[in-house]
Amino acid sequence: LLLRGKEIGSTDFLLFFNPFCRDDDVYMPCYDDIKEYVLNDVTKIYMGTEDYIIPKEWDLGQFEPGSIESAVILLNKMPAATRSNAVEVSRQLSALINSNDDSGVLIGNWSGKYLDGTSPMAWNGSTEILSKYAQYCSPVRYGQCWVFSGVLCTVLRTIGIPSRCITNYSSLHDTDGSLKWEIYLDSNFNPISTAGDSCWNFHCWNEAWIKRADIGSNHDGWQVLDATPQERSGGLYRLGPASKFAIRKGLTSVPYDVGFVFAEVNADKVFFLRQPDGSFKQYMVKKNELGRMILTKGRNSDDLEDITKEYKCNQEETMNSLIDLEHSEMRMNEMTINRNIVIKVLCPSFVSLTDDLYGTIVVTGLSDKEDSILKAEALLVSYTGRNICKLYDAT
Repeated sequence: LLLRGKEIGSTDFLLFFNPFCRDDDVYMPCYDDIKEYVLNDVTKIYMGTEDYIIPKEWDLGQFEPGSIESAVILLNKMPAATRSNAVEVSRQLSALINSNDDSGVLIGNWSGKYLDGTSPMAWNGSTEILSKYAQYCSPVRYGQCWVFSGVLCTVLRTIGIPSRCITNYSSLHDTDGSLKWEIYLDSNFNPISTAGDSCWNFHCWNEAWIKRADIGSNHDGWQVLDATPQERSGGLYRLGPASKFAIRKGLTSVPYDVGFVFAEVNADKVFFLRQPDGSFKQYMVKKNELGRMILTKGRNSDDLEDITKEYKCNQEETMNSLIDLEHSEMRMNEMTINRNIVIKVLCPSFVSLTDDLYGTIVVTGLSDKEDSILKAEALLVSYTGRNICKLYDAT
């Protein structure tokens, strides 16, 4: 074993966190869990859509010299007093894995232009990334959400914090903290491009197994962390640790960043239509559009594990548990809006890039009155929800 180019002797070792120790904040009582979430040096990260799941093998390499060197470099960026606190260390790491604020490990790039670095799609593991970072102490080019997730998982396991990679299909990026996916339409029902929220086909983050003495034992266990730079938390691009118990119960004021994750998986899709006087009026609400499936690699198995129910709760439970009065009233008002039509798009779950796409749109009316369809359109959209071009438009 090498650390900063010097060999570590057989009597030397580095101990950060100990999942075997009952008194440690990351203690895991089941050895089979430790085998999977600390000792296993390979995992799977899921991409694609909920209808066409694409598993990506990821070499974590948490025991490789470059991973250990990078972990030490990152820990040295933290105040010494916080390095024994798993909550603080994991929160700091969610910021340090991206390079937005602190010359961290990875530069994010969603432009499609990667000539001066490595395409995010080309990475198959964390070892090369962390070795480059350890060698040059400068950010590596480039990453997207699954790369950030894989690298954070590696560093967490390197220092003894149990971790796993998570994929959320249909994941909201809520830019204003409204707990809604807000879509603003002009008078012709065209989306207004300045609306900030977006929905990603899939988004990857991490869970880390940590006791939460800071907020109570009900919140012990899996905590959500996200190193992908989306929004600032405490002045830095980071997320978590967010208690999964709080996410499921809608306790949006519990630290850290529970509201953002709650919106990613549980928010309603709310349409606002521009009125003749220029104001906007709530036009339609669609529920159950987000967090359609949440997956992770199965414990000591190559199969996937569906953990959607660990994040989701029914509408009544959500309304009863949202502790912010403004958000609670918002959701109560939206519950009164009825949905008069159901639209289903029937098409193949996978189409090759060179093939034409054929499909059928089925519109079913649920009310007794006749409805007129004012507008229909089809858009080419990236997996992060960015509109690329319009394919079809009928008014």
